[in-house]
Amino acid sequence: MGKHILVLHIILLSGLYSKSQVISDLYLKNIALADSFLSKGQYQSATFYYNQAFISNGNKGKVIDRYNDAKCWVILNNKDSAFFQLDKIANGGKFTKYEVLESDLTFLPLKSDPRWQKIIAKIKSNAH
Repeated sequence: MGKHILVLHIILLSGLYSKSQVISDLYLKNIALADSFLSKGQYQSATFYYNQAFISNGNKGKVIDRYNDAKCWVILNNKDSAFFQLDKIANGGKFTKYEVLESDLTFLPLKSDPRWQKIIAKIKSNAH
């Protein structure tokens, strides 16, 4: 199972970093803090720094960062904020890796929500 997760993350990362954009140093510092808190399981702190990063960059963010923020929100049982971030990557980020999203067990609590199928449909349409 560990290899399966690693492969998914490699696939995910390859698609998430493909679009280049200018990112400020403040954005990168906030993302580094957010990722550090995420790796420690401190999800509330992680979401704070992801939000600070997006604000510092004119409410723009890399898909991988919004994806990770959405994961934190799911874990914190805040479906609305999770869907907000997923909508950003589906619509603004033109994310195409729906199979990665669907296989990520973190998002299991969202799958019974009607918004889930809309997000998946949009991501699938991005792939075509």
